[in-house]
Amino acid sequence: MTGYRLSIYVFALTIALFGCSSISGTSAYVNKQYKDKPKPNGKLAIVPLTRLGLSLPCSSKALRCPPLGPVTDEFFEKSFDRFSDKVTTVAMAKTRRLFEANRDVLNKLLDTKYSEEDLNANPSLTTVFDSKQLASLREELATADLLLVPSRFDLLPKLGETYGYSEFHLYDLDSGSLIYASSRNMNVNIGDEDGRGLMAGGLIGRATSDFEELYLKK
Repeated sequence: MTGYRLSIYVFALTIALFGCSSISGTSAYVNKQYKDKPKPNGKLAIVPLTRLGLSLPCSSKALRCPPLGPVTDEFFEKSFDRFSDKVTTVAMAKTRRLFEANRDVLNKLLDTKYSEEDLNANPSLTTVFDSKQLASLREELATADLLLVPSRFDLLPKLGETYGYSEFHLYDLDSGSLIYASSRNMNVNIGDEDGRGLMAGGLIGRATSDFEELYLKK
């Protein structure tokens, strides 16, 4: 019953998102030193959202808002499923279990930031993990080729609206190279936990589009 309620909630948020959101800023960096083409039958792992903050009251009378962690996991899986003929997505339940049990690895990934100088020097996870650690991470992620990291994901309700800020990094787990970084600023005209759910779905939807435009169509 919980899974059914979650699916209905996610579906309702997806429908409600259309017509009540706006994009105020977007930017993207593509690593020109990364020359590899998209991997045939590649495998993508997505780092789950673990810094979502405290839940707020749910203003919807028809629906009870479930915790945002499972909601965002389902958003990711449903959004990236449309690329299933090109890339397999590792189950979010698996990645959540892995990273929640390995907070040091999770924090290193989330806290890795790049200066303009870094971006001009072929940025890579090899500055964060040695080759053995990187190989171990790949194995624990079901031999994933790619890793999508939400290095920033903020949901900020204010005066009946919700503002969202995100930055995603896509890495090649074989070499450790950063493939691209994309960021978004958005807002929806709904507050409370409903607004946070809508905003999360909007930002994840944009991250999905960026994956297609900046990687799959490379």
